[in-house]
Amino acid sequence: MGSSSTATPATPTPFGRLLSHWRKARRLSQEALAADAEISSRHLSFLETGRSRPGQQVALVLASALELPLRERNALLQAAGFAPAYEESHLDGPEAAPVRRAVEFLLEAHAPYPAVAVDPTWNLLQGNPPFHRLWPVLMERQPQVGDNLLLALFDPAQARPYVTNLDEIGPIMVRRLARQALVDPRCEALLDEILAQPGVPQEWRRPQVLPSALLFPIVLERDGLRLSLFSTIATLGTAADVATEELYIEHFFPADAESEATLRSLAQG
Repeated sequence: MGSSSTATPATPTPFGRLLSHWRKARRLSQEALAADAEISSRHLSFLETGRSRPGQQVALVLASALELPLRERNALLQAAGFAPAYEESHLDGPEAAPVRRAVEFLLEAHAPYPAVAVDPTWNLLQGNPPFHRLWPVLMERQPQVGDNLLLALFDPAQARPYVTNLDEIGPIMVRRLARQALVDPRCEALLDEILAQPGVPQEWRRPQVLPSALLFPIVLERDGLRLSLFSTIATLGTAADVATEELYIEHFFPADAESEATLRSLAQG
């Protein structure tokens, strides 16, 4: 009598599971990602299922094709058994002096308008003098390094009572954070914390159909003071270091003449 055998299916490796997660987060088919990485779709399938293990160069190429942040590229390499390829410097160290000077210039040059340096989850790293004058008007205290500026807008115990158009801008901010959570797991924890705030609907994290408008500024009102602000976000475009890539500079601008006059008055003390 003949004998038959059943092949044991491969068990996905940590690298394979992580690769599959990021591919799906980017909404790419195996064929599309394989084409971008210039490998065969069969090879990619074997990497995801654990039938093949990647070389270091293949792991780096796939991370690049997925456009992962540097921190997540390191995580993908480590899942494959390799050392991280990108360093994470201390921004207060001597090697980061040029970065600090650039950040200080961007913050100071924006006066009389507020500007802040934050990490990817909106934890405050540094603010310019106009920001330090504005924050106590809303919060009745000076800002501290580590304050989460995004959470403050949704927290009833912080700035939320003074955000008059949260129903308009809240869904936009939550959806933007949900997109960031696809490539930065730390944003998922912040997203959960925001969605747990009273009166913040879960559906805000889903895609929204926005009305036509030039801008959706945030409107703050307290004790007769009214500010309508929009912002831009700057990054260091050639960063090859984890900490430097994760540094964001947010510049706030007045959306109307009244807000401009108010900011100039606050800047003068």
